[in-house]
Amino acid sequence: MGAVFVAGMLLSNGRYRIGRFEQQALGRVMHPLNTAAEITVLLLLGLLVKPAALLTVLPLGLALAIVLPLARLLAVWAVLPAGRFPGPDRLVVAGCGLRAAVPLALAVSMTEELPHLRGVAPALAEPLGAQLLALIFMVVLRALLLQTLVMRRLLDATAQRSMDQGAAQSAS
Repeated sequence: MGAVFVAGMLLSNGRYRIGRFEQQALGRVMHPLNTAAEITVLLLLGLLVKPAALLTVLPLGLALAIVLPLARLLAVWAVLPAGRFPGPDRLVVAGCGLRAAVPLALAVSMTEELPHLRGVAPALAEPLGAQLLALIFMVVLRALLLQTLVMRRLLDATAQRSMDQGAAQSAS
């Protein structure tokens, strides 16, 4: 994943002999690489998750899968002004957000630090870490599936609305 990031940074900031090099072309090339890297990281995390821990946190994971998108939506609605950002645009901002890298990094580092935290019994550190990893896995998997299924339609609807508004303004 780091290699994809570095390659994207170098390619997007480089100087090219072709004067009309398009950033969109670079995005079309880098997007599948980025997606493949994210899927690989998610699969590697899935290998760390213990099935017993996954079953233990299933009810809490499903509850978080419902509550977190609603909390993000409410936070975006509270922060972004309605006058500058119409409803569909705020839905896009709320729906995108963090994908997988930050929660996964936090989950893995937290499971490594649990035995060293004061107040956590060493005997409980390993099962607690396994449950935390399983919980984060469920939340990240839900986020990726939801974004995959919903965001394309939402972006298409937002783009169509913007084109319709532009056509209406140019006609008047």
